[in-house]
Parts: sequence; structure tokens; C-alpha cells
Amino acid sequence: MKLVDTFNRALSIWFAKHGITNLHFVEGEEFCYYPEEKAVQWGMLLNDEQENMFAQFMYEYGLEREVNPFVISLLHEVGHYMTLHRFDEVDVNIDHAAKQIMADAAKEIDITTHYWYWELPTEFAANIWAIEWIKDHPVELQELHNLCEEHCNRIFADTEILVQVMEWRLNIE
Repeated sequence: MKLVDTFNRALSIWFAKHGITNLHFVEGEEFCYYPEEKAVQWGMLLNDEQENMFAQFMYEYGLEREVNPFVISLLHEVGHYMTLHRFDEVDVNIDHAAKQIMADAAKEIDITTHYWYWELPTEFAANIWAIEWIKDHPVELQELHNLCEEHCNRIFADTEILVQVMEWRLNIE
């Protein structure tokens, strides 16, 4: 999984170069943020339907340019890192409970459910941070897009990685 480790390091270096420090990146099944570890997990189980629904939500809430759903999701998770300090423990616990509800109802997810989830205070703050960052950083956005595309193309062309991804998919289904 050297390709994945290289991408994780490249993301950490890229964000640090652009002023977002003390954050590291890990791979996993889905996108999420681990506040205790200050770690953004990017999802290797890309679900086009969910990614496109999330992108649509972002467009409806102010995203004005077309952005790759992977990059939107990555910036959303970085947005948690940048905004979570604004919330108290109650808000964070509500967010956590909502994630559990989503996990329990995963087979019956629809756009209404997603909108409810994405409008939770901590989720919405991360969304707005990502939208504003995209708006204010067009050059950096293109750099980030190129970085992600370059690494993801190599990662998802690797047979060993594809086997791992398929095993995850089979365990979910």
C-alpha cells in the first residue's frame, strides 16, 4: 500500500504548505474526520450516487463551480478540522448520534435523509467552510484536484488495492 501512504503524506504536506497544519490523512472505507487524532480519512469505497448527491447539496448551498466530488468530500472533512472547535460537546454528540442513525439506516438512504444529516450544525459548518475555501482559492483548488487525480489514478489502478476495495465492498453488502 505504498501508493496510499505516499498520497497520505502528499496531502499532509500540501495542506501544511497552504497553512493548514497539524493535520494528517489516512485511507479508509469512507470519508470522515477523527478529531482526537486530527486525521482526515478519505474514502476508498467511492459511491458515485452518494458523492453526486453530496455535490448537489453543496451546489444548492452556494458552491458556484464544478468540483470533483472526491475533492469536495476531502475539503468537507478538512472543514471539520477547521470548524469543530466552534462547537460544544452537545453539538458534537448530536453529530455522532446522527452518524449512527445513518449507519443503521444505510440501506434506506435517500436525498432527504442526506440533507437532514448535512444540515446538522457541525456538518453544515464543515460544508460552508469547504464552499468558502473553494470560492476563495481557485488556484489552490486546481492544484489539489491535480494532486488527488494523479494519486487516485495510480492507487485505483493497483491490483492489490483493488482486491482490498472489493473485499470491503463484499463485507458491506
